[in-house]
Parts: sequence; structure tokens; C-alpha cells
Amino acid sequence: MIKNPFKQITGFEEARKETLPLNELEKIRLAAPRVREAFIASGEPLAVRQFSCSVSPYPAVYGFHTAYDGIYPFLWFNNRATLVQFEENGKLKNLLFNPIFPDLSAQAPFYQNLRGKVPQFMEGLLAKIHPPVAAQLKDLGLKPGDIDYLSYDHLHVQDLRPLMGVRDNKGGWLIEPMFPNAKFIFPKAEWDCTVALHPSVSEWYVPNGLTKVSTENLILYERDIQLGPGVALIATPGHTAGNHSLYLNTKQGTMTLSENGVGADAYSPENSKINSVRQKARDRGWEVVLNANTLDYRLTQYNSMVKEKLLSGPAADPDYINHHPTSEFTTWFAAPGLKPSFEHGDVKHGNLQEK
Repeated sequence: MIKNPFKQITGFEEARKETLPLNELEKIRLAAPRVREAFIASGEPLAVRQFSCSVSPYPAVYGFHTAYDGIYPFLWFNNRATLVQFEENGKLKNLLFNPIFPDLSAQAPFYQNLRGKVPQFMEGLLAKIHPPVAAQLKDLGLKPGDIDYLSYDHLHVQDLRPLMGVRDNKGGWLIEPMFPNAKFIFPKAEWDCTVALHPSVSEWYVPNGLTKVSTENLILYERDIQLGPGVALIATPGHTAGNHSLYLNTKQGTMTLSENGVGADAYSPENSKINSVRQKARDRGWEVVLNANTLDYRLTQYNSMVKEKLLSGPAADPDYINHHPTSEFTTWFAAPGLKPSFEHGDVKHGNLQEK
């Protein structure tokens, strides 16, 4: 394991001390504008590119936390990876955030159970698999060995053994790491809760996804850290115990990226064109709508989504917030009447450089 080398971002300390969720929320509201101002002043990354790994179904009752009451049982996610180039001590670094490997994620019990209920001939209609991550990196002029840092906003449906590698008893590789030069960055709380998995949430994790995984390139951290100019990881727990958001300052504005909420409708429900989401959020007094497949930390997740709203600022359409879900609610032919009110699409910022 590697000691955390990154500078800590300050600003949310008082909010973290609060034991009452309402008090925490109010202190987040006070602190977020100052944190955002300081973050913008830190500069911008050199480049940002996104690419889609897959499109997959997700129960609407989870995506909109019972606020949707339409006829479609599923919405569809566009699962994106984000590549960020930035300077660290004058050196070019590549961060890969949330690369999805559909064949690995499919081993999670939730997806195994879902596939068991669908005739095989229909599987191609319910999901779309894009070219592998390595192929899409190649299209951007990079190899897996060019990735310096890798992280996920949370570890649902991830199998890290092929990514980080597994060593045999003699120190050789039993499974060679897909990203041989990458350091893997996670909040300590996320790693610890995935290692010691509670049975109530086990359907969302690949069985043995961390078993005997090599930790020699693992960085565990706490709170909020700055990786480079305009690039940070911000603690936004709730969806999981150690959920965190990628925070970017780009030509498209400041933005957070996580799966706390599924799309623009979740962060600006008052402007949602999905009638039940708009009306139920209004009736219940919700300013955000949770991605609610796990509700262990529901109030904390709500607070984290408000934090993301305040850190992000407005989207290209100012009726919506510039939070870019790592798995974004998208239009899909199997649910023609359930469409996002606004879809962010891929982020493109700066010019990619060769190492």
C-alpha cells in the first residue's frame, strides 16, 4: 500500500463534525461556495475525454427512489469512463475514472438474477456493449500502461482482480494487472466496507472481487484530495459508505461525477419533465432524488447530492445542474416514454497529450 501523496482540500471540516444530518446539510450549504471558489482558482486539467462502456437497464424504482410511478419498470444507464490528463509536479499524469467492464460487472448477483429472468434472445435488445476499454483508450492514443491513476466513485459491480492483479505465493503474477503502472485511489471507508461486505448489500458486488487482490499500488485516503489543477476527489458518501465524486474545472464549467443520482432530473427535480418525479419531489419537499438501490445512508446521500449541486453549478441548460452521473439516465427504445429531461452527453475539454 502507498501512503496518500495528495494535498487535502479543506472547507467541509465543520460539516463533518455534525452528528445531526440537518445540521450537516446547513453547514455544507455554507461551505460549498467557498470550496468551489478555491477549486476554480486552482486551474484546469490539461484535457478530459469520456467514452461509453455500455448501456444497461436499471429498475426505475431505484433510480428515482419511488418518485416515478409510470408504466416502465426500467430506465437505461449510459455507463461512461472519464479520462483526465493533468500535471503533477510538472509531469503529465493520466487518471481513468470509472472504466466499466461489462463482462466482469455481469457477475454481480443483481445482474445474474436479472439475466435469469430474460430470454437469451432478448439480451441484445436490453443492453449495448461498446468496444473494450483498452480499444477505446487506443483510439485516444493511449495504452493501459499509460494510466497513472485509476478510481471508481464506488465499488458496486466491480471486480478489481484483473485490474490490480493477483500475486501467487512466490511473488509472481497469478493474474497480471491490466493497468500495470496505475495507482488505485479509493476512500478508506469504501475499501473497508467492500472487504467486510454486509449481506444486505452483497447482491451489488462481484463475489470475491477483492479476494487476494494485490494492494502494492493501492492508495487509501480520507476526506477530500486535490490531484492536480482543477482535478479533485470529494467525499460524497451515502450511495455507499465511501462514495466519492470526481470534481473537475473545465471549459464546460465545474462539474462533479458520481452515481449518487442518475441524471439531471435527480438533481433538479423541480424542472423535471417527468411528471411524477417533479410532482412527488415537490410534495415531499425533496430538492434531490436519490439513486436508491441501497439506502443504508439515505440522509447522508441526500446531503452529498446537495453538496454536488452546489459544487457543480449550472449545466449548459441552466435549468439543470452540471453534475455528470457516471451512469447517466439515457433515452432507450425499450422505454420510449421515459426520457431524461436533459442529458449531458460526453465531456470534452482541452487537447490530449502523449506521455
